[in-house]
Parts: sequence; C-alpha cells; structure tokens
Amino acid sequence: MENLPAEIAFEISIPIGPEWRSVELLRTSILNCLAAMFHDKEFCHSVSVVAGELMENSIKYGDWEGDNRHFRLRAYGSNHRIVIEVQNPIKPDSSHLKNLESTINWISSFDDPASAFMEKIKGMIHQDQAGDESGLGLARIASESNCSLEFESTTPGLILVRAVIPVAP
Repeated sequence: MENLPAEIAFEISIPIGPEWRSVELLRTSILNCLAAMFHDKEFCHSVSVVAGELMENSIKYGDWEGDNRHFRLRAYGSNHRIVIEVQNPIKPDSSHLKNLESTINWISSFDDPASAFMEKIKGMIHQDQAGDESGLGLARIASESNCSLEFESTTPGLILVRAVIPVAP
C-alpha cells in the first residue's frame, strides 16, 4: 500500500437510477479506483463486494415509486479507512427500516463480525431463517471486510447505510 496522507485521499459520489446492471459497473469502478491506490488486491476486492451488497440492498428495498428515483453511492477514505455509503428513498413505514436497524445492532453486539456471521448461518440452518431479509448479506460483508455497519434515517423518506472498513497497516 502506498503511504497516503491521513486526510481524505479520495472521494466518489454518484447518483444513479435503481438498475441492477449499474451495481456491477459501479462495483468494478470502486475496485479499479482502489486498485490504483492500494496494492492489496484482496482488500480492494473486499471493499468492492461491500459496495455491491449495499447497492443491491438499496435497489431491493428502496421506494422507487415516488419522485426520487435515484440512490447515491459515496465512497471516500484514506490510508486508515474506507467508507462506503449508499443512500436511497424508502417508505417511512417500511418494515425494512426496523429490520435493518435490528440487524445492524445485532451484528454490532458481537465482539467481531465473523462471530455474527457464523451465528447467522447457524440460525438459518437450525431455525429456517432464510428469506428476503435474513441479514445474511450484511453479516457476510461485515465478516469478510471486518467493517462496522451504521445506518441513518434522519431525513424523512431517505435511508443511508454506511460501512466503515479499516485499512490494515
């Protein structure tokens, strides 16, 4: 990895329509941007997978019937951490909001994300927890990238999900 300054070394912010084909294009763009900065290909791939999962969830659970038919992908960081944010419209009474909050709090309650992921898999095997909103994807990206997950719903009708990924020294 190059020795980058501690301040923000890069930032990408893109509004895009909820089209499935956009996910892979943007995921690859994030991968290539990071590959230009960092020499660790596995790390770059891991971050791009996080971005892909968050974008897929945005398209899957977003409210695309209103006037705001775009989600925003924002990626920024330095040599200490990479932050991936995806913001999208959502119905204020959506059950997804409650499930997302519950899932992120549940993952955060573990000492490490890998333990949360293993527990989620065990729960799915033993209790048939598979389904549209199982939380497995979020637990997987937290485990694979060692990221912390956060969400904000301070603006009515919008939700922002953030993954903060530490950069190994």
